[in-house]
Amino acid sequence: MTTAAINGYGATFGKMTSAGPPAVFTNYAELLTLSLPSPTLGTEQATHMGSPDGTHEYIPTLVDPGEVTATMNYTKAGYALLLSDVNGRLLGTYKGVLPEGSSLLFNGIPTGATIDEVGVEGVISMSATYKVSGRPVFTAAT
Repeated sequence: MTTAAINGYGATFGKMTSAGPPAVFTNYAELLTLSLPSPTLGTEQATHMGSPDGTHEYIPTLVDPGEVTATMNYTKAGYALLLSDVNGRLLGTYKGVLPEGSSLLFNGIPTGATIDEVGVEGVISMSATYKVSGRPVFTAAT
């Protein structure tokens, strides 16, 4: 059976700059890596004196939609944009698009802008972190 796996070359990550219609997203330049949200379901212990077999019981609570991290090659303009996002302290709309066309749309708060390790050799990179607010929307490519 042939694999359906894809590589990440061609993926994009952008911020909504106009709600449109149609919505316009401005991509962050020179994207290296993108980690999209990993929602986790919270639980709360609900054990009581009659819990079966003396075993803890749990109930589901709220979903934490997680964080998004993006790593890019450092550019002055790109880093200025990331700092502006963080210092703006505003909820924004963002979209990650995979090379085959599937996308994940989410609202998020920029929480970090970092110039990564600077060494004698190698390319300088920068990273951005976003706290996702609300449920992300996944749209599968057709």
